[in-house]
Amino acid sequence: GVVDFNYKEIRYLTQFVYRNASNEKVSRIIKVSGRDVNADTDLDGVFSPITGATLFGPDARVTTETLSNRLILCSQDAIPLTYTGTGTIATLAGSPPNGSLCRKHMGRLRIAGVDATPDLDSYSNAFQPTVWTGFGTGTLEIDTDDNDPEGITAYFPSFFGELYVAKKNSIYQIVGTTPGTFQIIPVIQGIGCLNQNTVA
Repeated sequence: GVVDFNYKEIRYLTQFVYRNASNEKVSRIIKVSGRDVNADTDLDGVFSPITGATLFGPDARVTTETLSNRLILCSQDAIPLTYTGTGTIATLAGSPPNGSLCRKHMGRLRIAGVDATPDLDSYSNAFQPTVWTGFGTGTLEIDTDDNDPEGITAYFPSFFGELYVAKKNSIYQIVGTTPGTFQIIPVIQGIGCLNQNTVA
C-alpha cells in the first residue's frame, strides 16, 4: 500500500471494528476513493486495495453499516457489498435488495434508495443481514402518496428504539419492535433531507 495524502479524492471514510478468530477487537480504516475501496489495516496511514471484482459507480454515494461482525457497503441502486476484515469486499449473500442507503435498527439491516421503488424500506431478519426472505423479513412503503419527488433520501441513527426516515420534503418515524408491530408515523411535512450526508 501507499500513504494517500490526496484527500480531495476521498469519497467516503469510515472505521470498521470487528472481532477476529481469536475474539480480539480489530480496527480498520476503510476509504472509498474514485471507484476503489482501500483499507488501512495497521492504522498507520498506509492503505491497501480491497476492492475485489466489484467497483463502485463513478458518481455513487456510499453508506455503510456494521452488523454481525461485518461491514456492509451500499451505493447507488446497486447490490450491497460486504467486508469481514480480511481479503477483499464481496457481494452480500442472501439476495438482499439493491439500494444506496443502509441503516442498522434493532438488529435488522434496513435498505432503501432504489430507483424503481423509491419509497420502499426493506429489512432483513434480526441479526442476519444475509436473510431477506421468510419469517422476520419484509418491506414498508413510506407514504407513496406524499408527492415527494425522490422517495427515501436518508435514515437517521436509531434513537431509543425508534427509527426516523427522511425524504426530500418530509420525515417519518418507524415504531415497533417486530414486523407485526411496525408502524409508520408522519412527523414533518415540508422539511426533509437532501441525502444521507445531512444526518449523522
